[in-house]
Amino acid sequence: MPSDLLQAHLQHTAISSPECSYAQLLPLDSARALDLADAYFTAYPPGMAAASRAEAREEMASTFTQEYGKVLENASFMAVRKGKAVGAIMAVTESI
Repeated sequence: MPSDLLQAHLQHTAISSPECSYAQLLPLDSARALDLADAYFTAYPPGMAAASRAEAREEMASTFTQEYGKVLENASFMAVRKGKAVGAIMAVTESI
């Protein structure tokens, strides 16, 4: 294995909603896909990610239908603030 390659050996540990002053961290929920698409669209400058909210929604739908790799549910989380998903960490088995 090349010396410039980094490997992470992860061990699953139960996470009970870590403390966060801004938002509640919860397991990823596909029912929040529209909120997550909006957060994704507004997080990047124009031309960096999705070109429109509609495209961001299509990309989020593709994520949840495993088109970019199988979403690892025990390693993917979302931040919810005032009842709305405002961000996420999505881990997949393989990326495109």
